[in-house]
Amino acid sequence: MDLRVTVERITADKLVADDVVNKDVLYRVNVTMTETEKNPGWTGIAFALDLTSEPSVARLQVSGTAVIGGTRDEVLPLLSSGNQSPPLVLAKIYERVYGTIYVLCDALQVPHPLPTLMQA
Repeated sequence: MDLRVTVERITADKLVADDVVNKDVLYRVNVTMTETEKNPGWTGIAFALDLTSEPSVARLQVSGTAVIGGTRDEVLPLLSSGNQSPPLVLAKIYERVYGTIYVLCDALQVPHPLPTLMQA
């Protein structure tokens, strides 16, 4: 299985003027994923992650595309969500874009979301 993630758009906003780097926050995530192409050997997905902190100190948006390469038997488990948990591909995409999110939070001097935020 091969996963290629391309970030196409990033938006980051600090919503308060105060120093909030060490403030305890919880990030809520809204996710949009759409299968854009399906071919033998690979599947294309468009994704958008919208992370908003509570209390409201930051909002981060990352969107792009992911291409999953592999056999049907390798790709299908990544796309299916069982027991109301998010599909595994979502956690894999988040792992790939987390470094960018971390750097943005450092630049804005806001708390970082957890690296494990998207794990089931």
